[in-house]
Amino acid sequence: MRTECIEWHGKPTKGGYGRTKINGGVAVLVHRRAWELMNGPIQAGLYVCHHCDNRKCFNVAHLFLGTHADNMHDMKVKGRRKGINDQFGEDNPNNKLSAQAVHEIRVGLRFGASQGSLARLYGIGQPTVSHIEHGQTWVSK
Repeated sequence: MRTECIEWHGKPTKGGYGRTKINGGVAVLVHRRAWELMNGPIQAGLYVCHHCDNRKCFNVAHLFLGTHADNMHDMKVKGRRKGINDQFGEDNPNNKLSAQAVHEIRVGLRFGASQGSLARLYGIGQPTVSHIEHGQTWVSK
């Protein structure tokens, strides 16, 4: 098996990831397409992450599936997170919630409370509640 990066040399997207078109012009990210060709469909909500941290790489041996939280944790562990965003939860100076409030929001969501009602209750926006629910904010240390 090839161990070095296999880089896309076509036009990258704004974020630096390789992109191509399939099925009548539908644009797809090359690393995601490579994963699907080798492993099958990607479950909704999962990311195709890079062990190698090379956005142009589509070597399937360098890729793994994970949630947004997994991807952020991988970034932190590798020291690629810099500045204020490296401070999680209550340690982040932009934080507006306590760890207890986030726990209560997650419990409320599990018991069927709407994102909007929880947002109003805690004085935050509904997108923030959605990000908490989907592990996009308040990622574990």
